[in-house]
Amino acid sequence: MENVIQKKRMGGFAKAMLVTSSRANAIKYKKAFDEYLHKINSPYKAVVAFSGEIDGQTEASLNGFSSNSIPTEFEKNEYRFCWLPINFKLVLTNRFYIRCM
Repeated sequence: MENVIQKKRMGGFAKAMLVTSSRANAIKYKKAFDEYLHKINSPYKAVVAFSGEIDGQTEASLNGFSSNSIPTEFEKNEYRFCWLPINFKLVLTNRFYIRCM
């Protein structure tokens, strides 16, 4: 990952969707990834997308903005990573994201 973030590959505009095996793992990896980004003083942020609530945690509580704002927020330059469970489909069509359940 350092090769992409620190060396600014793809013109410095790369974004990634990272798929996990479950909603719980999406939360776990998002939190660990946030810690890693903080540790390396990265200007970039990650979002997590999933449906419902896991142990009292929601997209809004983890991301700091509402679920409906994910497409708009993810377009911003600082958001480069989106964690989501494999059974949750977030389809990218041009600049819009559509939830498909």
